[in-house]
Amino acid sequence: MKMKLSAFAIALLRRAVAGEDRQIPERLHEEPGRRAFLVPARRWYVPPGLLVPEGGAEYRSARSLAARGLLKAGGADRSSELPYGLGGYLITIRGRRIVKERAR
Repeated sequence: MKMKLSAFAIALLRRAVAGEDRQIPERLHEEPGRRAFLVPARRWYVPPGLLVPEGGAEYRSARSLAARGLLKAGGADRSSELPYGLGGYLITIRGRRIVKERAR
């Protein structure tokens, strides 16, 4: 029996399988009534197999995928790439299988 998933949920599962490595450029942060300051360039790294939801819609979708057994709560330990550790959702074997099936 095929599981019905939205395109958004499939995209989240694909992102969990691939991981993320984004370079965020520096930018000027300005607020009315406050002094402007420069936010330095930084790196956002999430290892493959881990999903870190960003925003309410992603959290809701990740919770529903976890309820279906496609993700599970977990995190990544500290490493040279990830000096601070990271919490989020780990993709399960069932989740990986669905991503493979939908890729065909």
